Parts: sequence; structure tokens; C-alpha cells
Amino acid sequence: LFDTIVLPVLLYGSEVWGYEDSEQLEIFFRTFLKNTMKLNKQTPNCMVYGESGRKPLYIKIRLSMIIFWIKIVTGDEHKLVFHFYKLLRKMHDDNYYTSPWIGKMEEIFNTCDMQNVWLNPLNFN
Repeated sequence: LFDTIVLPVLLYGSEVWGYEDSEQLEIFFRTFLKNTMKLNKQTPNCMVYGESGRKPLYIKIRLSMIIFWIKIVTGDEHKLVFHFYKLLRKMHDDNYYTSPWIGKMEEIFNTCDMQNVWLNPLNFN
């Protein structure tokens, strides 16, 4: 029930706002899990995730950001979102301006050791 009703509301638009700190959402999610499983508030978070078979929400958020990024870079070149992405990316690469979203995407790819995908987005198909 949580996955079908609450989670979509919590993560709505996360592909766009996902660069923001999601700690408040994580706290809410862990509190829900602890209450559902009747665990003590002091139970370590790793135990809560392990026993529930769940992952932290930031993983879903980053996945939605990556899927959104793929749709942008492989999408129709005539769409406005494609042109805005290209403009933001050029400004980022030229160190003129870094959009928080673009910066987070680069961080995600670098963390996953996928710099080649970030540097050559059209060559990963």
C-alpha cells in the first residue's frame, strides 16, 4: 500500500528536484519502516533496510534522474528541453555556470565510474 499510494507522492518529480538533499524523506521512510515492523527507534538504519528488504530512497531518486537524463540526451533534437540541456551542459563544461541538476548528474556518473557516458552521452546506446 505504501509503495502504490505514498511513495509516488513522495517521489513525484524527483527526476528534476533529485539533486536536493533528501534526508527528510529518508527519515520519514525509515520511521515508517520502524513503526511498521515495530522496531525500536534506536535500531540501526542498515538493519531496518536489511530486515525490510528495502533500499534508501536516494537510490530510486537517482535512478529516476538517470532515466530522465537518458530521455533528454537521446530524445528529439527539436524539443526545447534538448536545447536547454545542451545550453546548460555547454555552460557547465565551460565553467561559466553549473546548474545544480547538471552538477549532480556529473557526480552520479563519476561515482558510478561512468565518466565515459557523461563525456560522450550519445555513444552509450
